[in-house]
Amino acid sequence: MAKRAQEVEIRRQMLKRLIDIVLFIGKQGIPYRGKHEAAHSLTDNSLNHGNFLELVKLVAKYDTILGQHVDKSVILSDKNKNKKGRGCMVTFLSKHFVNEKLIMSIGGAIQRKIIKEIVECKKFSIMIDSTQDVSTMDQLAICVRYIFNGIVQERLLSLVICKDSSGIALFKLLEDNLKLHGLLLEDIVACSFDGAANMKGTYHGLQAYLKKVNPDIIYILTVWVMF
Repeated sequence: MAKRAQEVEIRRQMLKRLIDIVLFIGKQGIPYRGKHEAAHSLTDNSLNHGNFLELVKLVAKYDTILGQHVDKSVILSDKNKNKKGRGCMVTFLSKHFVNEKLIMSIGGAIQRKIIKEIVECKKFSIMIDSTQDVSTMDQLAICVRYIFNGIVQERLLSLVICKDSSGIALFKLLEDNLKLHGLLLEDIVACSFDGAANMKGTYHGLQAYLKKVNPDIIYILTVWVMF
């Protein structure tokens, strides 16, 4: 039982190091994936494994816990490299584990903190814009602006897929997303988005539907300046 508890604690400490590496990559705004991501190739220093795995290797050089884990992962990955399926639960270093576990968990924790702050200050503003990703799928960014402890905060609350860009569809998407987080349209004091008809339209734009629910909401035109 004591050995099992020790193994759990070592694994917990190892995950803390991986989380710190992911947080560092996110803070610096750099990509984490690379071309050569298989754990069994980590001993080949001629390869570029991407920022995440290269940082793992760097920390592992000076850290016993992560160093031992990387050594074990290389052996396990080499043993299973010809087998089908995901190896994320074996090494904790694969893109699947980082994407689906670490990054999603970190994002959820950040989002919960933002929501908690909004609930405490009660009133907030929203900023909305959308753009297509590399797959041409429209992504709607929902940002919030609020005052917490006397300091103005601007945060990205959600990034959601937008299949219909009509005013009513955007309104429904926004309403559902806010409800998901326990936030109300009635608590919005101002909204800001561009001058497209589906956004600022007086009768069928997003602002029109927002004002039907909250007549006191202030609409502010977002002006993009390109140099």
